[in-house]
Amino acid sequence: MRIEWLDSLKGFAIFLVVVGHVVLGYIRADIFPQYYNELQYIYNIIYSFHMPLFFLISGFLYKLTWSKKNTGVFKKIGNKFLNMVPMYLVFSLTFWVFKYYATLYSN
Repeated sequence: MRIEWLDSLKGFAIFLVVVGHVVLGYIRADIFPQYYNELQYIYNIIYSFHMPLFFLISGFLYKLTWSKKNTGVFKKIGNKFLNMVPMYLVFSLTFWVFKYYATLYSN
């Protein structure tokens, strides 16, 4: 079952992360020095709440999935572990490979 407003909120949070990283790249590369204060303001606003927003969303979703299953505590913890660890490992490996190759061609 999908919760549309929650999916929209996740999409908005992901969009803010992308914008925040782009703005940070502009700040560090000094591409638009005349807009430094505005870019810094946008960066500060986004980074003041985007991580708490992700924690709020993930906590809400975790609570929903935790309360739906009628199994024991150890089974629930094991299921959560098996759901999260492989994706974490795949993401980490992919991220570090891209990071390695991206540093060869960018600042």
